[in-house]
Amino acid sequence: MLAKSIVRLFSKSYYELLEVEKTADKQAIKAAYYKHAKIHHPDAQNSDPEIFKEYAEAYNTLIDEDKRYQYDIDNGFLDAMDVDRMEELKEKFGTRYPEKALWENLKKWDTQLVEELDKDTWTLPKLLWRLRKSKVNKASAAPEKTGLDSLSNFRLAALSSLIVGFAITYNSSIWVIENYIYPTKVNK
Repeated sequence: MLAKSIVRLFSKSYYELLEVEKTADKQAIKAAYYKHAKIHHPDAQNSDPEIFKEYAEAYNTLIDEDKRYQYDIDNGFLDAMDVDRMEELKEKFGTRYPEKALWENLKKWDTQLVEELDKDTWTLPKLLWRLRKSKVNKASAAPEKTGLDSLSNFRLAALSSLIVGFAITYNSSIWVIENYIYPTKVNK
């Protein structure tokens, strides 16, 4: 039994060890840790202290936001899109690991955006126009950062230039293909 527990212990990530999802919030991590601590604590069950130390290390890593973020990056749990989204969450909400409901809403929004892009290629420019228009119409007492000072304005400008660059490149490529590589008209 002990050997099986040790093999299981060292072959899993901290998330699997505590049996929580990668998007788990602090309350879920704490509840999972206490559940396992009752089972594996050396005083309570007379079990191996090394196993309990692994659970404690997993808990201490996942409960601390900066350690968890570094752990997720080091172990490949985050891709570039997740890192970007987490930095935005840190900027807006003060934490990279929001409540599970917020995380699910972000994933749902991403899925909806991809589906909309599949239906209409102009979805992104339309969305950017609406965002820009709402920023202009929003009256606020506090002065907003202007130009590329704020991260959201910088991202908006970068995305806009990407869309414009893609549209120009795509259209010019089609023009070259239609006129020179596979001409549809025969020139006389």
